[in-house]
Amino acid sequence: GYEAEDAAKISDILLKTQNDGKTIVQELAGSMGTVIPTAAAYNVSLENLSAAYVVMTKKGINTARSTTFLNSMFTELERESSDVSKTLQEKTGKSFAQLMDDGKSLGDVLQILYKAVGEDDEAFARLWKNNIPSQELYPTVSMIRNTSAEYSNFALLFCIFPGYPERTYPKRQ
Repeated sequence: GYEAEDAAKISDILLKTQNDGKTIVQELAGSMGTVIPTAAAYNVSLENLSAAYVVMTKKGINTARSTTFLNSMFTELERESSDVSKTLQEKTGKSFAQLMDDGKSLGDVLQILYKAVGEDDEAFARLWKNNIPSQELYPTVSMIRNTSAEYSNFALLFCIFPGYPERTYPKRQ
């Protein structure tokens, strides 16, 4: 977890998420609180979580909806009875939480799953069939998978450039 002295880093991450995505810090503050416990339980870093918000909001999914999708996605990735989790375990020998703890990004994990099904979109969709809102979740998962390089770049920027965002609050585009 983060300590009080990490406030500047957290602020920088939220500002970068705002600046690179299509959201504002106030929306993030209002929504992230519901996904952070799930993310923390599965070792998803704030940088990784924020990169997901950047990709999703840039693609037109609002902040609140992104939060719902991320919660569902993380749960499905870690739930031992899901096809997604079983495939991940089979291909890597690790759970989603273990891969996150090893420093993998969400984009990396989704690429592992996509390659595991022979890069077949229909087979990839079927992996998510156990998830109740799969008709809504699958497009989100596919979007992050399809933008894996972009996602990884955002996650990397959050990690290696502390203080990166300008300390301004530009309007959302």
